[in-house]
Amino acid sequence: MQYFETQSVESLTSQKNLNWLFQQYADFDSPVTQFYLKHQNEFVTLFGQLEVDQKTRGIVRVKAYDVARKKDTLLLKHIQQTLLSSLGSAASQWNLLADVYYMGGIQNWQAYADATLQYGQLYAHKDVKTLYETVTYLKYFTTEKRILQKGIKIVEQALAVDKSYANLLLQAQLWQKLEEYTKARKTAEASVQQAKKAGVDSKEASDMIKELEEKGSKGQ
Repeated sequence: MQYFETQSVESLTSQKNLNWLFQQYADFDSPVTQFYLKHQNEFVTLFGQLEVDQKTRGIVRVKAYDVARKKDTLLLKHIQQTLLSSLGSAASQWNLLADVYYMGGIQNWQAYADATLQYGQLYAHKDVKTLYETVTYLKYFTTEKRILQKGIKIVEQALAVDKSYANLLLQAQLWQKLEEYTKARKTAEASVQQAKKAGVDSKEASDMIKELEEKGSKGQ
């Protein structure tokens, strides 16, 4: 990063240097990352909002998980305050996302679900991927029905934006884990229909339907 330190702010905002900076991945508190956060508008102009959001999401994710390993809530607040200072009102999404990643990182599944629900209420239209990821973790790592019910609400937020095969299948799997077999089967069938429309493989959903039918025939 020696090159960065030899450049003036005016020089760093040239297209050549912005291209170089956008390819760099450094610690959250490094001058490179802090410059990137404080000059988001220049990067959006050059790379577009989606690309910049993806990079910012990655920065927040890496740091929040690192903080979660240390279980350091003071450091989490430092991240959020830094984002607020650098991004102003635009920091709201990333501060909520930091909460989501932190709670997932410490495996507090109740708080993880709650944080994702709050995030989804405001940003589902911009980031369905995070909602899908949370529900997938809940599906694998918790058996508590009250948390799985929140998972249903989260996937409903995702489906309101993207009624995809993957999201429908995930909802069906949660219903199955909740032992709501009728709902699971109907949702799995809907996912198969969606897969046909999208031209994607639906074997996993079809296998699930077969399994549920066998359970039904045995009176389970």
